[in-house]
Amino acid sequence: MKYNSVTEILNDTAVGKISLIGNPDSILMPMWAINHYITELCNNYNKITTIRKICQLAQSGVTPEQVYIHESSAKIFLDKPIKELYKFNMNTFINLSSKLQMFPAPYERTKIPAFWCKLSRLKRPLVFIKQGDDFIPLIDVNYYDSIKITSLAYNSPIQIDLQGGLSGLKDLFYAGKRFDMETAEHIAKQIGQGTDNIGKIASAGQVVEDERTPSWIKKYAQNELEFLLHKQHELNKMLGMRVKKIDKLT
Repeated sequence: MKYNSVTEILNDTAVGKISLIGNPDSILMPMWAINHYITELCNNYNKITTIRKICQLAQSGVTPEQVYIHESSAKIFLDKPIKELYKFNMNTFINLSSKLQMFPAPYERTKIPAFWCKLSRLKRPLVFIKQGDDFIPLIDVNYYDSIKITSLAYNSPIQIDLQGGLSGLKDLFYAGKRFDMETAEHIAKQIGQGTDNIGKIASAGQVVEDERTPSWIKKYAQNELEFLLHKQHELNKMLGMRVKKIDKLT
C-alpha cells in the first residue's frame, strides 16, 4: 500500500480487542508474575508497533535523517501526551543514520548502531519522525492504536482483555507460529470475517520483509523483531495464554 503522508501511516491500523485465557494452573502464579507478564507484553507490543511503523515510513520515502530515538525510556507516569512532553533536542536524541557508536546487541554477538541498540535495550523506547518543525512520536498514549488493558480477572484461569492495533495484537499472540492458511482461518473464525480480509492485516514481519523496505533498515528490524516475538512466545507459554476471542473494532 502506498501512503501519501506520515499521518496516513500512523492512522492506518485496524483496531481490535482480544480476549486471552490462561492455563487453569495459572492460579498458582503470584501477582508479581502476572504484573511482569503484562508489563513485558505492553513493552513488546510498543516495540513491534514501532518497528512496523519505521519500515512503513521508510517505504514511503522517509529518510534515516528524519528518524530519531530518545536516549532514555518514556516516563512511567505521564501528565501529558508524549508529543507535548518531548521536544526535539540534538543532545537527547539519536538519529537513525548515526553510526558513531556501536554496541553489542542482546540477540547477537556482532555490534549494532546506537539507534537500534537503544530501541532494543530501553524498556519504553520513544521514536519520532521529524518533518520540518513538527516532531511526531510513532506511539503515544492518546493514539487510537495504543495498547490498553480493558479487563483483568485474577482467578482460575487468568483472563485478560486487551485493545490495540489488530496487527500488533496478532503478532503478540501468534508469536512463534507460521502465519499459514490454517492459522488465517483460525483467526478469521475468531474475528468473524473471511480469510481474504484477515490476510490484509499485515503482520510486522510481512512489513519488514516487504521488498520496499530499504536494506539499511531491514537487517536490524528483522533481528529485533525475531528477538521480540521469541520473547513473547516464551512468556505466553509460561502462563499458557491462548486467544479466546478477537473482535475487530474499526
